[in-house]
Amino acid sequence: MSQIRIIAVICIAIVIAALAFTRRATVPDFHGARASEIATPGQGDYDEAGHDLGFFSGAIQVALPAHIAEGQTITLSYAKDGATRHDAFAVVRISAKKSLCRLYDRENAVDSRVPGKVISIKDCKVLR
Repeated sequence: MSQIRIIAVICIAIVIAALAFTRRATVPDFHGARASEIATPGQGDYDEAGHDLGFFSGAIQVALPAHIAEGQTITLSYAKDGATRHDAFAVVRISAKKSLCRLYDRENAVDSRVPGKVISIKDCKVLR
């Protein structure tokens, strides 16, 4: 009987962990205004897993151009796992709320449970 209880506890723990991961992977409530061009401080936090948790996750700090516009493709260079990686990031949507901006590589990323890749930028300025 005790083996059944152990298995039940393990199953419940797996379900709880799966639910916690699903909640973590959803987009937090960030419904900023759409922008078409922003000025950046030259850096941001890149979340290639698409969790959109920005500054509080395992996001990777990347250098950014001074100005970024929707439709632009930027090259991100960063160190990961002991190697330098270079990724192209197509800016499909820019969302801004106060001095925080987010760049998305998918149009429906803002309301999606799987937002795609995201770059969060503190102290950005909306140009248009």
